[in-house]
Amino acid sequence: MALSIVALFVTDSVYSWISVHGIVYDNTTGYLEGGWALFYVLWGAAALHRSMRQLETPTPEREVKNPRLRLYLLAGASLMAPAVELFQALRGEQVDVPVLAGCSAVLFILVIARLKGLMVDVNEHRRTERQLREAETKYRTLVEGLPAVVYIAEFGEEGAWRYVSPQIESILGFTQEEFMSAAKFWREQILTEDRDQALAAELQILNGEGRMQCEYRIRSPKGRVIWIREEAEALTDENGRPVYLQGVMYDVTNQKEGEGRLRQALDTEKEATKRLTTLHEMQNSFLQAVSHDLRTPLTSILGSALTLEQSGDTIAPEDQQDLIRRMASNARKLRRLLTNLLDLDRMSRGTVEPNRGQVDLALIAATVIQECNLENHPIELGASGPVMATVDADQTERIIENLITNAVRYTPPETPIWVTIEPFEDGVIIRVEDAGPGVRDDLKATIFEPFRQGDEVVAHSPGVG
Repeated sequence: MALSIVALFVTDSVYSWISVHGIVYDNTTGYLEGGWALFYVLWGAAALHRSMRQLETPTPEREVKNPRLRLYLLAGASLMAPAVELFQALRGEQVDVPVLAGCSAVLFILVIARLKGLMVDVNEHRRTERQLREAETKYRTLVEGLPAVVYIAEFGEEGAWRYVSPQIESILGFTQEEFMSAAKFWREQILTEDRDQALAAELQILNGEGRMQCEYRIRSPKGRVIWIREEAEALTDENGRPVYLQGVMYDVTNQKEGEGRLRQALDTEKEATKRLTTLHEMQNSFLQAVSHDLRTPLTSILGSALTLEQSGDTIAPEDQQDLIRRMASNARKLRRLLTNLLDLDRMSRGTVEPNRGQVDLALIAATVIQECNLENHPIELGASGPVMATVDADQTERIIENLITNAVRYTPPETPIWVTIEPFEDGVIIRVEDAGPGVRDDLKATIFEPFRQGDEVVAHSPGVG
């Protein structure tokens, strides 16, 4: 068609020059008119040819420039020959080729119709392009407004990144250019222990196993570990073969940290429940032991009192004194047990108030040893003389008594016991030692917990010492 237009301009110009100047060449004008007609036919045929349909198809890669100028130029070229014929007729000259003028008019109309259709197609193409740009702008605005990283990438470890949304910088700390610089860049930022899992999820999509969803950790440029949840699916070609991977990455660090805190709180709650259960069991054992220890002296006191009540007149005076001493000894045991229980309750509520005073600890220890009435355990008090200290006398007495009682109850009969009291710097050290087996290693860490007792004992103990 381009050649037809060029040839048409040449023949139109030559024919017009000859006609206007009245130059006649007998044998030349016929050839000229024939060529002129032939070029018009070729131009019209080219304009109507089905190959021209290609110009009507929108091509985003190529924009049509100045379509209206092209239309006016082609229209002017088509009008050149009829204008010359009209000029000759107005001058009264004979029109040589009326049939040719008619053919020119018909071809001109056909060409204009074709060009009009092309103009409509060009305008439609521009409108379509504008709509595509608007849709792309809306889609980009939507994608870049999401609180997640949207991406398109090729499959495989060497697959290039086709697109990564700007959120990559605010979420992971990398720029778009930095993240897309190399296919392996993303893989290198994943923590080593999570890397295989992330690559396996991508392989799952490539094998046609459906949508991918996985979680892994990435280290940011500042060294912060970020939890990422990635969801993706495959973009396939016309044959259904996976070509691209399209997906989103969410920052779930806060969620993961919250889950960790919940797990920690749950573990703490389980541990507390376990400790409370253990404490409840020990408390039950303690109550059983206390019940036994209270019942034993109470039974002895009651038996001695009944004996004196029923047979007091017939019992020898020395036997009566022995019964009275036993009643007094068991009464003191009951008092100590009750005092310990009361002290334990006050300590649990934080209401124990020491009553300090200057006392002789050696004298207190000797009194406790005498009142304990140890018949089956030899006991020795190691103190060179009075050992003075400012302490609560009653509390200190119970401490020494409980230590001696434990030494008696958790050692075999005839096991020696040593009580040592000696000054040390600004205070006093009180030691109660025995030659028994001692505390087992597995109980040393918990032996001072409330209600805790050893498993193997010689006699029951309330465990309040």
